[in-house]
Amino acid sequence: MAKKLFAFVMILFSTYSMAAIPVHQAHSEKQNLYIDSGVFVGGRDHGPLTLLNVRHSIKGKIERLVFDLGQKAPADGVERPGFFHISIQSQPQRIVMEFENVTEAKVTTGQIEKLFLKSPYLSKVALLQDFFHKDLTLEFPLRGPAQIEVFELVSTGKPGRIVVDVTSP
Repeated sequence: MAKKLFAFVMILFSTYSMAAIPVHQAHSEKQNLYIDSGVFVGGRDHGPLTLLNVRHSIKGKIERLVFDLGQKAPADGVERPGFFHISIQSQPQRIVMEFENVTEAKVTTGQIEKLFLKSPYLSKVALLQDFFHKDLTLEFPLRGPAQIEVFELVSTGKPGRIVVDVTSP
């Protein structure tokens, strides 16, 4: 619990604004609830997880990022992803994704960067693995103002999936 509180406080104080930061629960389906500042939280505890895959698509003005989180063997899927915090910040303009208890990644920073070369919203990616706390953080600097919506995709026998839709305000 202390680790989760610490992560939330770090997100809270990583912005330069002293105003309250809105926190939203990620739903299990798309709601068309876009925010330009704040945090989406979701998931549940599964024990150690692996970032299995990252997918990316662009349809019209919406850029979609999908993160598969599960056990090392894809057949050992989980219904919901592990705990996560995804924030969008204006100073500096970026999206920060924190995945709790993700002990390894089957994709590299280079592989993720290749996915986003033609991104209209994201300029690059930094993948930071904290082996001590067993957390994985991805930071996506933004090219300009943007809004995000975050939701979970839940399917029995499949890895937990976190979907981040990015669009212009």
